[in-house]
Amino acid sequence: MKAAKDGQTTAATGRAERRERRLEKIEKAPTVTFTLEVPVRKFMDTQTKAAGMNTTHYMRMLV
Repeated sequence: MKAAKDGQTTAATGRAERRERRLEKIEKAPTVTFTLEVPVRKFMDTQTKAAGMNTTHYMRMLV
């Protein structure tokens, strides 16, 4: 019974370490990807044209 608990603890520690590494990679990532639904995309296109910008620059301004 004790071995199972040690195995679970080791597995939990491994998952926590992998999660920590994954979060560090996400924090250091230079890009962000947005997926917009069609109505939202159309709205954003209208807003970017009104602002005289392209969608990429407009999204950077929002973020």
